[in-house]
Amino acid sequence: MISVLQRLVSRYLSNDEIILASFRKNSPKRTDLLNVTRSSGMEPIALSVGENPHFTVTVESF
Repeated sequence: MISVLQRLVSRYLSNDEIILASFRKNSPKRTDLLNVTRSSGMEPIALSVGENPHFTVTVESF
């Protein structure tokens, strides 16, 4: 699900933005444009990627 969200956000980023967001987490050049934000606490869990635009998915347990 995370990969799908990142791909949707990538459609609105430039090539340079995608590359910079793909560096290792400890790289000083890395940006947060494709980072996943997870809701804290209760269910359902919401995962969000991107700034503007951003995409969110809600994950419910079965």
